[in-house]
Amino acid sequence: MIPVTPAFAEALRAPVTRPVLLFELLRENDALRIWNRYHTLDWAGHKWTGAGSVVSVSPLTETTELQVQRTILTFAAPEISEEAEKIILGGGIRRSPVTCWYGLLDESGKMIPGPIVRFRSRADAPTLRDDPETGERIVELPVEGAIFNLTRPPQTVLSAEDQRVRFPDDTGLDNMAMQAEAQLIWPTGAYNGFMPPA
Repeated sequence: MIPVTPAFAEALRAPVTRPVLLFELLRENDALRIWNRYHTLDWAGHKWTGAGSVVSVSPLTETTELQVQRTILTFAAPEISEEAEKIILGGGIRRSPVTCWYGLLDESGKMIPGPIVRFRSRADAPTLRDDPETGERIVELPVEGAIFNLTRPPQTVLSAEDQRVRFPDDTGLDNMAMQAEAQLIWPTGAYNGFMPPA
């Protein structure tokens, strides 16, 4: 059983509920925080951008088997902020942590304390398109469990170039290629007065 705050439990039992979904996508230098309303929400010390009233989440099943869990988050809104669009289309989202909260609003539109974490996962490559009928901007963001990384080859290699993508000032791997090709000559006789055992 998922523990909830008394205020959240009382709101769940109310005859009228106002559910919302909040999504946080973290990257190394920035974050995308959106929720399924049109206006901006102040919650947990952050501002959450309204992504529109239409949000769908494909079924996310629970199983005892060792298999990849994958779902697709779909957002639709008349427009998406330039900041959010820059993050979505700017690359670097793949494998970024994604957290989804299920929350409830009170009558004044404020978040009731104690939203439930619905899932924590990792993002795959998103898509952004325009709906030809409504003119809305549609964002589709696939998310998957960390075990999915075991089913595909790694996206990075151990090299100086890849290291600088994450740590621009790190030069620790600059000599790796030279060391990999270096020819090592082991002594066969006495070396500095030392004779290896036969």
